[in-house]
Amino acid sequence: MSLFKKKFKQVLEHGDLCETYGVRIRVVGNVKLLPKDVRQVLDEAEEMTKNNTRAILNVCAPYTSRDDMTHAIRNIVKEGINSKDITEDTIGKHLYSGPVPKMELLVRTSNVYRLSDFMLWEAVDLDCDIEILDILWPEFTPLRLVWILLKWGFNRTYYGHRTANLLNLNNGPDDDSHSTTSISQSQSQLKKTT
Repeated sequence: MSLFKKKFKQVLEHGDLCETYGVRIRVVGNVKLLPKDVRQVLDEAEEMTKNNTRAILNVCAPYTSRDDMTHAIRNIVKEGINSKDITEDTIGKHLYSGPVPKMELLVRTSNVYRLSDFMLWEAVDLDCDIEILDILWPEFTPLRLVWILLKWGFNRTYYGHRTANLLNLNNGPDDDSHSTTSISQSQSQLKKTT
């Protein structure tokens, strides 16, 4: 948990990035299971970014899709909603993530090509791109996030709303192995469209 806390303190230190790009941070999951000191840092990050409206960064901890869906169903039952009135929208509103815009980008670290019981309800949408990174979560930095968002935005703008449903953009700011090729290809594509 100290690593998790440390990473969120980095986010707090770089709060200007969240403000510049309009990123709101939301912690999604059964947060009651987290230690109090960790919850406090997460609460600070959510509070610091609550007025940002251009993008939502869902940080899931502790989280599984099965727990999320179970939580949603329990709350629907608790509210006494008639089974005939339950729709996908009803379930979506009762998930930990709550009533938020559809997910457009899911970032998966560890270079594993499966979702592993992670955001299954949200990621099934056709407009959700999934990016697989060849790094582990502790190596994920605010700079890497900015790189991913810029690359994703570029692809959405120049290659259409739905680029590929599965993106593997491992050539981030820390990996020079493909960045020159990728930038050259992007510049070539840009010239073709103008």
